[in-house]
Amino acid sequence: MDIQNTFNMQFRTTSSVWSQHCGLVCLAPMISIVNPLTSVCGRCISATVEHANNNFSPFQICMVYAPATVGQRYKFLSALLANSLLLPTHPSRFILLGDFNHSYHTRSPRPRLAPHTWLQFLSDHLFDCVTMPDSTPMPTFHRGTTSSTLDYIFSSSDMFSHRISSSVDYIHPQWSDHFLVSASFLFDSGTVLGKGLWRANPRLSYNQHFCLQLDSHIHSLVHSLPTSLSVQEHSIAQRDAFCFSLLTTIQSSCAIHLTRSLSIRGRATVLNTPILSRLWHVLRVISVPVSFLDKVKSVMGQFLQHRMFPPIKLSTLCLPLRSGGLGVLDPSIQQGALHLRWLRPLCLSPHSTSGLVPPWLSFLLRYHTSGTDPRLTLLFHDLRPPDLTGLAGCFRNIFSAIDRLPHDFSLAPNIATCLALPLRSVCLPATSTTSFPPSWQHLRVEDAFLVDPSFDVLCRRAPADFPRNPLILRKFFKRVDSRDTLLQHFLVRAFLPSHILQLNDPSIPSRSGSSINASPFVCGLLPGIPWSKLKPRMYRSFCSSSVSPPLSSTLSSSQWLIFWNLPIHHHVRNIWYRGLHHKLSSRSLLHRILPGPFPTDSCPICEASTDTPDHFLFSCPLKIDVWSTFWQDVFGSHPTLPILHDAFYNLSFPYTRPSDIHAASLFSCALLAIWRHHWSTVFDNTPFVSSTVLSTVSRLVAIFKAEKSRDDLACSLAT
Repeated sequence: MDIQNTFNMQFRTTSSVWSQHCGLVCLAPMISIVNPLTSVCGRCISATVEHANNNFSPFQICMVYAPATVGQRYKFLSALLANSLLLPTHPSRFILLGDFNHSYHTRSPRPRLAPHTWLQFLSDHLFDCVTMPDSTPMPTFHRGTTSSTLDYIFSSSDMFSHRISSSVDYIHPQWSDHFLVSASFLFDSGTVLGKGLWRANPRLSYNQHFCLQLDSHIHSLVHSLPTSLSVQEHSIAQRDAFCFSLLTTIQSSCAIHLTRSLSIRGRATVLNTPILSRLWHVLRVISVPVSFLDKVKSVMGQFLQHRMFPPIKLSTLCLPLRSGGLGVLDPSIQQGALHLRWLRPLCLSPHSTSGLVPPWLSFLLRYHTSGTDPRLTLLFHDLRPPDLTGLAGCFRNIFSAIDRLPHDFSLAPNIATCLALPLRSVCLPATSTTSFPPSWQHLRVEDAFLVDPSFDVLCRRAPADFPRNPLILRKFFKRVDSRDTLLQHFLVRAFLPSHILQLNDPSIPSRSGSSINASPFVCGLLPGIPWSKLKPRMYRSFCSSSVSPPLSSTLSSSQWLIFWNLPIHHHVRNIWYRGLHHKLSSRSLLHRILPGPFPTDSCPICEASTDTPDHFLFSCPLKIDVWSTFWQDVFGSHPTLPILHDAFYNLSFPYTRPSDIHAASLFSCALLAIWRHHWSTVFDNTPFVSSTVLSTVSRLVAIFKAEKSRDDLACSLAT
């Protein structure tokens, strides 16, 4: 498996099939190898090759590596002819290739070194794609002074008509004693492609009649697709199949990069760009279920913390570097950030958007929200029509993007805007267990309140004035009166006259205007930041601050940046990072999480004390001896436990003797040596001896000095 992952990484494959003798590798991102079958002996692989966009019809390919000895080759080829799953009896859209280990074109009078039935099958059903009729075959194998033709590419007649070229290229004998045999095919696409969306006239997006006709045509086209399933079921099935394929690709990429010696921060960098780059494109285009994103997050966590236990929460790893995270992009939040491209113009000016897609989105939004500010539909869930929130709705991801921003509105909208809001959106649960009935969903504030023209404020409707659903509204006011349901602050302000509101809180802008205006709510999503300057990074920061748990680390933002810039080896940086998050594998923590495998919390080294994180790092009697000797040699003083604790958790080091190595670098060498000897004692029963650990520390320091000298020399030569 390791060598297969190495091959996949070196070839940069998009899909591959391997056996102990041969392999099929695909390098094109839009082409995939599916339905693979492998013979029991591993000398034959058969699979189907297909295009993601069906630009050509699928075809079958069969890879053969015949045995070198005559007897085994006869037996193998005869068995292959009898297996119709691997080698069809009457091949169509079929390619056969590989190392046959015998010459097909020989005219020698001695018997050919393959079964007659095999040679007859090749002659009757397949065409040689490398050597044309009446041509001399090129040698494909060379060893010493001999050469022969052993490697072939055959195809069925319908595939042979698409062949355009072939070649046999020499390869240096140090790499292989075989030559590179290749054949090229050109397939006609069965799909008629138009001129593309880029040729559309952007002015058409401002034409309401065109937008309506386009929307109607798309819906009618989807409903007219021939399928045994309903349109929705068919769409969901296609989406789930695509998501499964994408998840498999991500898992394969993670498995390949796990073979590299990367730090946890290096894995985060690789995860954000090469591994998840295709996912970012997908999330910009289609809607995916939450369950799929949860599976992606699970794969991300396993990749980032491979062989690390206990794990750190992924939400912590998604924080910025200055906040103690790794800057990993959360797929859920990143999807919202990618849709800022459409959300930003809709929030800025929904009536005068530019480009091609934003005007179309703006028209659809205004078409479904006649008479109100269309931005209210973006902000409040109960105002969104079902046609825009379904699986096929183009607003599904846009709604999700704006819902992720914190909706903490400290504002004073005008009376007309308050009356147009959904009733559920202006309510707050009194407790965490309080919920709002679904029957409130269709109600508006104007159903429960009206305007008092004397003071230009809201007031409660009398039960006799309820325009609809009087029983539901009575229950609503009963819950409000009993304080089981609270009202949002901005609605409470609508019950106060403007002059009183200004006296109580001058910082809140006074309400103005008599028309429905969602601008206060839109600005309230990003306090102090205009929407025109909202960038994806700022969006992720807003969303992360509202969902991320508080960190247990005591480091400040500046200290975290210092930590990431410390000149230490990435192995010890992983250990240090886990320790700063209190996730080291101390016996006390393991006992609390897994009491079965770890029935006791005592230290496995001294077996006398509870193995707390501080005991694991410093206070174990055998380890404190190492720290004392090391500290005396490096810093010239005797360390206490608070000093060691401060150095590890607060990056506070004493003044060092004149040295060209950073104090943290020396500290990290001692930490790494103690870590290695600790686990050597646990797993290999190697005694933890202070003198041996100190020897390891000295060796690590010497290695670090040598590496630093080489780096300094390289820098001086470069300048």
